[in-house]
Amino acid sequence: MGPLGDTNKNIIDGSKDMAKVFNDYFVTMFTDEAGGCMTDIPTASKGIELSDIHVTEDVIRKKLMSIRMDKAPGVDELVPGFLAALSDEISVPLNIIYNRSLTEGEMRNDWRDTNGGPIFKSGSRAMPGNYRPVS
Repeated sequence: MGPLGDTNKNIIDGSKDMAKVFNDYFVTMFTDEAGGCMTDIPTASKGIELSDIHVTEDVIRKKLMSIRMDKAPGVDELVPGFLAALSDEISVPLNIIYNRSLTEGEMRNDWRDTNGGPIFKSGSRAMPGNYRPVS
């Protein structure tokens, strides 16, 4: 891959520099999660804190059942059909994990990490806007 052009029309060809150009471009993107996997979370501006939020097993079960089956497995290598088929069984431990995380205000480090990269869409390969981020 490469070389790329940055916002100032400079040619970027080093791996680290290209990664920075992609990062700078992708952080400007916004994704609307309406109807997605995220549940509505009240904002702190309304006087509600994370410890006030409680996720129910039913919400988790419904989200697992609504996973798109055409998606690739994640880093855990679990296919969507497996998660949906076991939604009744895994909603209980996930409920414990999620609510403990919200109550204690901590998240597992491996849940914060992702392996992402740019996937070319179309047009000039030198333009960062012609790539999409994939995790």
